[in-house]
Amino acid sequence: MLDGQVRPQCNREVLLDNKKNDKRILIIKKAIEEFSKYGYDNTDVDNIAKKANVGKGTIYRYFVSKDNLFLEVFVYIIRMMTSDLKKIIDNDMCFKEKLDRMLEQSIIWLKESDKLIKLYTFDVARLHRIMEKNKELPMQNKFSRYKILKSFIEKGQNEGLVVSEVSAEALTSMIIGSMQHSVMLYYGGYIKSFNKLEKRIRELIEYYKRIILKEVK
Repeated sequence: MLDGQVRPQCNREVLLDNKKNDKRILIIKKAIEEFSKYGYDNTDVDNIAKKANVGKGTIYRYFVSKDNLFLEVFVYIIRMMTSDLKKIIDNDMCFKEKLDRMLEQSIIWLKESDKLIKLYTFDVARLHRIMEKNKELPMQNKFSRYKILKSFIEKGQNEGLVVSEVSAEALTSMIIGSMQHSVMLYYGGYIKSFNKLEKRIRELIEYYKRIILKEVK
């Protein structure tokens, strides 16, 4: 049963390293470790408090419920991923180099958040139920990476660097969808090792570069 209504806990415009949020972010990081290791049902908020060296009451001062903390873990990770993408886009590189870096970043995320992504894959229904209680909070984060990649591809099309026969929306959905499908196959046991998953994603990356970049064709 859900613990209670999820409410926004902070201004989403606050920088990730804002000192005012240090304790809150520490709690989220320790929650990531616990949820990744034990799953939602077997994670004890008391243990998160001990790992973060705070009282249990402090956790509930920042997060109104275990549900809320679970949701904020994923919102935090998505914001970190979004921040990584923005750094790449803002970098002084050519379009192809940026595309390489953006696609390569997907492998880095998998390596860094392997267990948590597995938790999301198999507990996505719970997360969506929690999200339904407070739609305005997570949804703007949920699609942020999609919007960034779509905007980036559109820019490439406008500059004549990316094929225009297929819409940016379709290309973005194809890239993200196929990678997510590969991850689900891995966690479902159909791809037998992380090395094989990484190999598959790298093959997808090379395939997408061949079909969307005009100069590679």
